[in-house]
Amino acid sequence: MRGRDEGSGRSRARADAPSEGSQPGANADGRDIGWGLTVEDEEEDIFLRRVVFSVLVAVVGCMGAWFLVTTVTGSDGSQRALTVSDENPGAREVFTVTLLDFSPGESKRAPAEQLLEKQSIKSMAGRNELHFRKLPGGRVALCVGSFDSEDSPELQQLLQRCRGYSEDGRRPFARASIIGFSQ
Repeated sequence: MRGRDEGSGRSRARADAPSEGSQPGANADGRDIGWGLTVEDEEEDIFLRRVVFSVLVAVVGCMGAWFLVTTVTGSDGSQRALTVSDENPGAREVFTVTLLDFSPGESKRAPAEQLLEKQSIKSMAGRNELHFRKLPGGRVALCVGSFDSEDSPELQQLLQRCRGYSEDGRRPFARASIIGFSQ
């Protein structure tokens, strides 16, 4: 049973009476449009949908802006992700060449450990130590070297040597990059 609320001009219905054109889950005062939201007329429905859509677009836009702000491209085309951490602000930054990275649970750790023992890889690394580093996000990287400056000529030469390394006609470290860590 529907009637008019004298003061507001809105329709009102008895809670136990089914309303005309009601949808499953709709309450007595309006039409359920999902997420627990109800509307009384088409105009309110369109407005509410525009508000929800605008909020979603704003959230996605903010995420894109955050990714843009927190990714830095180096002069050599390598990308570094800026991260916020609880580390000591007085800690010095150390730079290394990342040869490859993998998830700890992946089956790539064993082959990566075998690379540490390969004479051709040791020759490529020269005097620099091959080691594993934990990356933000839980991944692990096979790295070579430890330098105080990203602009170090030795670091840049090592990066070019790693990118140019070839084995059986393949270049497994062609995407090697420089990453900085706080110590």
